[in-house]
Amino acid sequence: MAEKTRIFVCHKKLNADGSENNSAFQLYTYLTAVPDYEVWIDDSLKEGALWAKTIYRKLLPAHVVILVLNDHTAESEWVRQEISLATAFGIQIIPLGLDIDEKQLQEQLHKLKLAPVHYGRPFSLSSQTSKAIVPRLTPAIKEARVATESGAFKLLREIGDEIRPRAVPAKPNISRKAKSFAFGGKTISVHVTTGDIFRLNNYQILVNSENDYMQMARVFDSKSISSQIRYDGGPREDAIQAEIEDAFRSGRYTRPVPVSTAIVTSSGGKESKLYPKGISHIIHVAAVKTDLDARRIAALTDEEKIRDCVASALSAAQDICRARGVVSPEGTPQRQIQEANKAQFAPARIMMPLFGTGTGGKSVAEVGPVMLDAILEFFAGPLYEEKDMALTDFHVSVFLEDDVPAIVDALDKLEARQ
Repeated sequence: MAEKTRIFVCHKKLNADGSENNSAFQLYTYLTAVPDYEVWIDDSLKEGALWAKTIYRKLLPAHVVILVLNDHTAESEWVRQEISLATAFGIQIIPLGLDIDEKQLQEQLHKLKLAPVHYGRPFSLSSQTSKAIVPRLTPAIKEARVATESGAFKLLREIGDEIRPRAVPAKPNISRKAKSFAFGGKTISVHVTTGDIFRLNNYQILVNSENDYMQMARVFDSKSISSQIRYDGGPREDAIQAEIEDAFRSGRYTRPVPVSTAIVTSSGGKESKLYPKGISHIIHVAAVKTDLDARRIAALTDEEKIRDCVASALSAAQDICRARGVVSPEGTPQRQIQEANKAQFAPARIMMPLFGTGTGGKSVAEVGPVMLDAILEFFAGPLYEEKDMALTDFHVSVFLEDDVPAIVDALDKLEARQ
C-alpha cells in the first residue's frame, strides 16, 4: 500500500470583509475526496502555543503546501510564518489563486516574496466545473512530492540527528554477555545484545514496543523502531499494520488496549525485508500509553508494568511456538508461508527492547535489572509451559555503548542470586 501524499492547505481564514474564506475550504473538500491524499487545513485553531505546536506537527511531515491566495492573503502573519517554515525546510509550495484575477495574484506573490511562477492562471471555484481543479493540480502535486522527499525530509532527519545527544552507539555484536539458567528440564540463555537490531539476523522473533492504540509509527519517522519494522515489512502492502487491524476487526481487542497487551503478527508480506533475515514474527507490546486529552504519549515508568510487558511478550512468544508459527489471518500470503513452514518451525531466539527507556525517561541501569529478572520470573511462574516453549535464547537489546556495563553488571548479579 503506497503512502498517501500529505497536503497542507495554507490560507487566510477570513476575507477582507470578515467573511470566511470559503474558496480554501471548497478546495479542501475536493482534495479530501481523492483516496491517495491526506489533506489538512486549519479550521478551528486559535492563535497561541497550541496553534504553533499543531502547525509544526502537521506542516513538517507534509509533502506539499498548497497556498490558497486571495487578494489579502499576504496580510496574514500566520500565512507568512507557515510559508517561511515550509521554505526553510524545502517543503514544496504550490501557490494557487482562487477567485482573484491575474493582477491580484501577481501582487500577492510579490508581497510574499514567492517566485512569479504559479500553477496556471487564477482559478474560479464558482463555476459548475470547479471540481476540474483536482485533476489539473495532480501533476504539480506529484512533482512537488518528489522534490520534497529528495530534499526536505533529508534535511529534517539531519536536524534530528544534530539535536540528539552525541552518544556513541554500541559495538555491533549479537551478544556481549550471556548467562545460562536451568528451569526443570530446560536451560535458557539470557543475553545482553548490542548493535542495530535491523542488521542482525540471528533471531526469529522481534518484540516491538508500541502504543496502546497499536498504531505503528508512519514510515516517514525513520528514527522510530516501530516505523522501521513497518517499512521493512513491506511499505506498499503495509502487511504488519494490516494484521494488527484484523485483530481489532475480529473483536479480540478494542482501542485503546490495556497496557502490556501483546498482539502477534508476521514479519510482513511478500516484500518483507525481515523474513529473508530469518525474522518470522513480531510481538507488539503496548508499552506506551496515549493521553488524547493532553495530546501526548508516555512510555512506562512503573516497574510492575515493565514486568507485565516482559511476561506478555514471552507468553505471546510461547503461543507462537505452540501454534507452530501459524498466526496470520487466513487467506493472506503470510499465512500460506507459515502453513508451508509449519513442520520445520523451530525458533530459538527472541529480541526484546528495554521497556521504559528513551521517551520513558528511565535509565538502562534502572530498567535492565527489572527486565532480566522478569525473564526469569516468567520461567519460574505459572505461564511457562515447557512443552510449548521452543525458544532457548532471550536477547535484551542495548543501543548505546555507555549503557552496556550497567546491564552486564545486572546480568552478573542475577546469576549470583540463582
